[in-house]
Amino acid sequence: MAAVFAFKILAAMVVWWIFTRHYPSSDLQDYMEDGKTLFYNLFHPGAKRPLTIWDASFEGTLFNGSRIMILLNALIIPFSFGNIYVHFVFFCFLSFWGMLLLYRSFLQHFPDKKNLLLLLVFCVPDVFFFSSGIFKESLALCLTGAVVGLSDFGLRQKYSTRLLLLLSVLMGLLFLLK
Repeated sequence: MAAVFAFKILAAMVVWWIFTRHYPSSDLQDYMEDGKTLFYNLFHPGAKRPLTIWDASFEGTLFNGSRIMILLNALIIPFSFGNIYVHFVFFCFLSFWGMLLLYRSFLQHFPDKKNLLLLLVFCVPDVFFFSSGIFKESLALCLTGAVVGLSDFGLRQKYSTRLLLLLSVLMGLLFLLK
């Protein structure tokens, strides 16, 4: 599994290269820049910098998942010091963790299909590519893996109040995100 995570980091470098060379104004950069701006505004209340996509993106829609991504990037900034590569590693870890939870959940029900499950969960090119960047897909994959892993595809016989509350929060975040 360490090799798969290392490959995700390599894919993150490819995502960064593609989106900085060919798409200079993309969600990836917008989430990062607005996260930095939000963090700056929090600690400099007198000097408010405008946020680029906080209010502007998807105006008129019921929910705006971009705000969750901006908030998450702002929360990471104290640890990353604004370094985008640290954010990439963080989001790679989130998506990898979600994929791992999905894999383990499927493996419980199909133990004889280990290799096929590895391919299906970890090697779908589109999923692998977009979950290796600072995109909603990384967080969505993490949340989906957590919901499936905790509920065992909804097949779990008993749920504690704490687990139901956690699942509700995770599904609520997933709903708001996507």
